[in-house]
Amino acid sequence: MAVTSGLHKHKKISYLVRAGLILLVFISIFSILAGLIFLEAQTVAAADGDNESMAATFVPSFDLPAGLVFNSPERPLLYSHNADVPLEIPAASRLMALLISADKISPDEMIGISDQVETLALLESGLNFDLESGMTLPFRYLALRMVLQNSDAAALAIAEHLYGGEEGFLKIMQQRASELGMANTEFHSLLVSQTERINPAPAFFTNPETNWGKLIFERDENQEYQPMIDGQAVSEIIPEYRDMEILTARSSLSDLARLAQALHSSRSAIEYLRVTEQLVSVR
Repeated sequence: MAVTSGLHKHKKISYLVRAGLILLVFISIFSILAGLIFLEAQTVAAADGDNESMAATFVPSFDLPAGLVFNSPERPLLYSHNADVPLEIPAASRLMALLISADKISPDEMIGISDQVETLALLESGLNFDLESGMTLPFRYLALRMVLQNSDAAALAIAEHLYGGEEGFLKIMQQRASELGMANTEFHSLLVSQTERINPAPAFFTNPETNWGKLIFERDENQEYQPMIDGQAVSEIIPEYRDMEILTARSSLSDLARLAQALHSSRSAIEYLRVTEQLVSVR
């Protein structure tokens, strides 16, 4: 039985650009979690003695419509471009779920597997351990499976254990985002992989006649960011674009930086993100 989630309608950036942004987000997030990112811009002395922001002179080599780059903890913000633009970033859902659950559940606490979780697990390919209804597993395994193997089934098992299911967990995730000052963030689905699987990207995102490499964001009369290509709104170039929906999570790079700082500050959550070799053994 498929598990679905409530969805809200929003505009969506292009699939190709989103993929690049997600890659950038992951690089930024795990740099933060390793202690290599600092959240506030500082002023440093330039070589000639004048005070100058490093962000004003740093130009990254990548070409994306939005970016956020930090140096090591004792260094300032290096580069920020459209860091407050709301984007579809599915990783935000996974990381917020980890932050909340790791602070509430001990690593060895046992979590039951329901029929719905088993059904979701059957759709997950490439995993060598089956989740079967009636079994119980330690939280540490499910947390690692959720984050490192992008498992919807593990995420749902944790949600059922804490709040009775996906809907209750999403409410808590949204509340936590507000507490962290993540003003551009909205969570629509905990089951990220399933949501993307049943809602594939439209064909026009790969149309070679549309130069997504020229995508930029500009504020409209309501001070909301709108995607533009060559001075023309994307919704005017592609009418179907205005009907696109954000189905997983909407966030911004600056909000992701706040979430990453919270993860880094959580002694329980950070341990799961430091695992790099393999999932824990379940015997």
